[in-house]
Amino acid sequence: MLNEFYGCLLYADDILLISPTVHAMHMMLRLCEKFAEDYDMKFNCGKSFAMRIRKRLKNVLHCSLIIMTYIRELKYLGVHVSAGLFL
Repeated sequence: MLNEFYGCLLYADDILLISPTVHAMHMMLRLCEKFAEDYDMKFNCGKSFAMRIRKRLKNVLHCSLIIMTYIRELKYLGVHVSAGLFL
């Protein structure tokens, strides 16, 4: 389990995508979009957010699937995650 990276955590209908770069996140979101198209599914854009664990360069993440607003904190399956405070 050490030195392993898990970029996608799933539980029931909750998905948490983790990527090292914004470009990698775009690629992951494109895969989700393709999967949704193939299986006639829709994502709830009102519950979709992005978080950067570093200084914010932009306020939104644009992709063809949705436009996500950046947040500073989130709660996923009872676990609180914070982006921290940057000056």
